[in-house]
Amino acid sequence: MKKKKKQIMLVNMGGLGNIGDRAMSLNIIRQFREQDPEINLMVGAHTNDAMITEFCLTRYPLLFHCFARYTSLESKIKHFPLINVFSQTLFYITETIFIFILSFLTPILDKLFHFSFMEYELAKTINDSEVLFFCGGGYINDVGSFEARSNLALALMLKLRGKLVIMSGQGFGPFNTILTKILLRTVIPQIDLITFRDKINSKKIVESMNINLKSSECVGDDASSLPEKIIFTPTLKPYSYRIAVNIRISPFTANFSKKIKIIEDLLSELSNNYDFHIDFFIFETWRPWEKELVQKVIRDANLVNYTIHQTEDPREALYLLKDCDTAIGISYHFIVFALKQGIPCIAIYSGEYYRLKMQGLLEWYDKTAWAVDIDDSNTKELLDICLALSKEKLTYTNILRDRSNEISNQTSKIISKTIDLISGSN
Repeated sequence: MKKKKKQIMLVNMGGLGNIGDRAMSLNIIRQFREQDPEINLMVGAHTNDAMITEFCLTRYPLLFHCFARYTSLESKIKHFPLINVFSQTLFYITETIFIFILSFLTPILDKLFHFSFMEYELAKTINDSEVLFFCGGGYINDVGSFEARSNLALALMLKLRGKLVIMSGQGFGPFNTILTKILLRTVIPQIDLITFRDKINSKKIVESMNINLKSSECVGDDASSLPEKIIFTPTLKPYSYRIAVNIRISPFTANFSKKIKIIEDLLSELSNNYDFHIDFFIFETWRPWEKELVQKVIRDANLVNYTIHQTEDPREALYLLKDCDTAIGISYHFIVFALKQGIPCIAIYSGEYYRLKMQGLLEWYDKTAWAVDIDDSNTKELLDICLALSKEKLTYTNILRDRSNEISNQTSKIISKTIDLISGSN
């Protein structure tokens, strides 16, 4: 009798246009495929075609995909908030129970019928998988409560089925709703292994809620061991310095105009008075707003010496960063990539959620001073830091790369642990 292939059910949040999310998913999938070429890897239905083809993946609908189909029903009763909340909660609970029961029946139903609706496909994936593996990211929080609750409910279903559940490279919090906290206290103590991507903050948040963790480690971000992908790059004329820039400031952010003006004045000063070439990196490739924002900054700052880098493959973005002398950016993984390439950088943030993310990352390098609150900063302060970091790049390069390699080695061990856990459970 032919031996059944092992199957891992991945919760990967990087299938659409976010290069950072895609970097984590791609790197986890790459390592699983290298460790066991025969393993069946199930990924979220939103995963892009290039990853599906390269790594021989199979799509399945995540729980929040099933829920999202019915958002049009919610809008019809949005003027009655209490009824809306109650009806949503009741529907999500009913849908979850239905999928859970259905997961037991799929072996029988497969022999009798050919179903192809979303709930059935998810139920079948639950039944056929040995482990549920959450790729890294900061999606277990109340900033995106719909996604967080859906994923926690999915984890609960797998644990009730006696499956292994592993959460890798997580950034937890903040939590401020009763329902999310109830789910956390129910689900998180049952998770077989959780690794956190920051040194302190996420674990502290969980422990402050008196949640006991079965097994946990602080190891770094899931994209930390992502390899480069070498591509052709045109030769630039010599410049004194090159600065990598990522601008992900949503137009709906408070004080948007003031923040953008600080960036425009900074880049204008660097380009016109200090002979900097500006390398813009677009990390949102699905929707056009980030590229449009970069084009606005180029126009308003009258920039001439610049290059715009936009790629669907995070390995190429990592490679394109290598020749820059310093970096300034808002995207978490833009800063991850810069540090990995040994580039001293300024991590801009606004608000408590992003402060925790950036400082949590820079704590690994003992460089929390490089995290700068743009709401309390100005062009002159950022200019002074950029100039100092550019001149001192060689001082930092080896230190940053060595630390990145240590983090990379830590994160890579989680894949081996997962394979061992699957083998031990069979």
